[in-house]
Amino acid sequence: MNKYKLWIGIVIVVIALIFIKLIFLKPKDDKAKATQGKLNSSTVSGYVVKYETLEQQIYVSGEVASFNKVSLRPEIAGKIIGLYISDGQQVTKGTLLAKINDADFQAQLQKNNSQVSLAQIKLERLRKLKAIEGASQEELDVIENEISTLKADQAYIVAQIAKTNISAPFSGTLSFKNVSNGAFVNTSDILATLVQTSPSYIDFSIPEKYSNTVRKGQSISFETDNIKTAKLNAVITAIDPEIDPNTKSLKCRATYMGSTTLTIGAFVKVFVNFGDAKGATMIPTECIVPTLKGQKIFIIKNGTAEELFVKTGVRNNEKIQIFEGLSEGDTLVRTGLLGLKAGTSVKVKQTN
Repeated sequence: MNKYKLWIGIVIVVIALIFIKLIFLKPKDDKAKATQGKLNSSTVSGYVVKYETLEQQIYVSGEVASFNKVSLRPEIAGKIIGLYISDGQQVTKGTLLAKINDADFQAQLQKNNSQVSLAQIKLERLRKLKAIEGASQEELDVIENEISTLKADQAYIVAQIAKTNISAPFSGTLSFKNVSNGAFVNTSDILATLVQTSPSYIDFSIPEKYSNTVRKGQSISFETDNIKTAKLNAVITAIDPEIDPNTKSLKCRATYMGSTTLTIGAFVKVFVNFGDAKGATMIPTECIVPTLKGQKIFIIKNGTAEELFVKTGVRNNEKIQIFEGLSEGDTLVRTGLLGLKAGTSVKVKQTN
């Protein structure tokens, strides 16, 4: 009888434990599972990928460079006896800008001229004497050689005198002068700088990935902050034969032949157009997530976010080009990217 009561007690205890689990423990587990499901899901906005026609235009910074620029230095040392330049003066090619004292060279030239004249008189006399056998051929050769030497000295002196004249090698604009009339200058001193402002160059660099697309003769447009006009145009006339190893960019030079005067050294915004590309994959820039490994996006597949690292291309004000990995009709996560991880269940509230 006691054994029967014991078994009845055990059965009652087991039933009581099962009852307690069903009534009190199950709702808590369900609540935890519901909470966990809520943490592993996210409501986002999506973007459906579609192919577009892309105007392949890039924007880079550039600089206005002079067609010709030279620092005016004297070829010989001496005292300036004539300075014919003004600050910011416009000059034409061949204009005399400065004169260095050449009095010593002029004296040497005068002396040389007298020696040449005397030697010429001697030569005429010897030729007459030679005709009547009054002088030998050797004497005639000596005086002719003397005249040749004197004329060579004369050419050297004239060349030295020419070096005392500092003239404009091309037409352009002078900078501020660095010397005054009467100053003694050496060959290392800069009198002023001469800059040719028209035509001018536009120097700029493009990313390495466009190196096989850019070409000579291609037109570019540019604008500068100090000229309140529409975009100006130039033509690419030179391309560096190698990629810069430090910046991984390619240097280009365009020639501007327009009538607008540009300030040398000014910053310009350069726009290079590579034509239209049909079937380009463009996505909103906010879909891109930058990471240490590169740039990635999240694709929604079967209600789950999957990450994909991508290679980007041309960027405009709103969108950026994706080269590979996407197909038309793919849905991307556009908003709600903060804290989003691969494998997270997502619910799309709206697209595009």
